[in-house]
Amino acid sequence: MQALQLNWQAGPRTITLVGVALAAAGLLCSAWVLLDYQQADAEWQSLQARQARLERAAKPNKTRAAPTVAVAPLAREDAQSASQIDAQLHRPWDALLHTIEDTRVKDVALISVDVQAAAGSLHLVADAKTMEQALAYVKKLRQSPALKKVYLTGQEEKLSGTQKVLRFSLDASWSATP
Repeated sequence: MQALQLNWQAGPRTITLVGVALAAAGLLCSAWVLLDYQQADAEWQSLQARQARLERAAKPNKTRAAPTVAVAPLAREDAQSASQIDAQLHRPWDALLHTIEDTRVKDVALISVDVQAAAGSLHLVADAKTMEQALAYVKKLRQSPALKKVYLTGQEEKLSGTQKVLRFSLDASWSATP
């Protein structure tokens, strides 16, 4: 059996070419990251300064009068369109739709709903098995507080599969203000 030789003292370390290359690459990467950080910090500082200038400019200054600006006709039209859209978005759509959904009569099926928001009018088309059911549907809609002037405007018998159905239409007014 051979004797085991343990050398607890390491010899002098030698610098290898691979070690030098890795150290140089690490230094280059560190320098590149530092430069990138400095550029990002400078950009952030300039954006902060710009935001501060814009906030100061947006504050109303009591010492100077607000400049009068002539509004172009196109801008006026855009403002009118925006206000019309805003008015339509703030109408009581939920109340109207809940009224229509909650009005149920046996064997009456709602086919279409056409809302003219600007005029505050509503056109409904539905199918019923009998005229009595159609009139009961109109009567229930008249009793709802959201709708006014509910009128039956037309009817016709149609063949749906093997059954005859009464297709009827009605018009109503609804409160266009929220």
